[in-house]
Amino acid sequence: MQNNTPIKLVIYGSKNRLESFTRFAVYIIDVYYGLQSWRIFRRFTQFCQLDAKIRQIWPKENFLRLPKKHLFRSSTNKVLVQERKALLQKYLDDLVTHDFVANHPAFYQWISQEWDLTGGTIPSPYLEGNLFKLNLNSRTWKLMWFVLEKNQLLYFNSEQDLTSKGAIQLDLILVEDLSANDKEKEKEKE
Repeated sequence: MQNNTPIKLVIYGSKNRLESFTRFAVYIIDVYYGLQSWRIFRRFTQFCQLDAKIRQIWPKENFLRLPKKHLFRSSTNKVLVQERKALLQKYLDDLVTHDFVANHPAFYQWISQEWDLTGGTIPSPYLEGNLFKLNLNSRTWKLMWFVLEKNQLLYFNSEQDLTSKGAIQLDLILVEDLSANDKEKEKEKE
């Protein structure tokens, strides 16, 4: 990194992610470095890792503190995510005012997209959204939140749920286009 190139980090938003049946919030950060810009995704725990590294390198510096971890609130709670987003933005704004931090390789690695490719951040699920699921016991349809993750379709009672109610293994399922069969039957009737 060049010493004179200004860095600006803007927390654009957040998104819920899923890993090993656990939901968590990921903060979407736009990075502006001179004339270049890119987007990164970071969990709160990754902010904590960055903070620990910076305080280890510069133990006598008085940096802003990260927001506290909450033991009894979900990390995907919308109010908590909004509160953290504002405080994390202040934290990042403070860090980039210190040239010695902004120009350090550890900080640059944290804001780089290369870290995304080496497992530093969380990939998005392929698809997610509401679908109706048939309850086999009651034979009724229920609106559920589904997440397509690799070869399985996980389902939750709602988007805010942290634990899935089950999974449908897609590599064992054959999918047919029934509309094509209906068209063939109509042609046979004619």
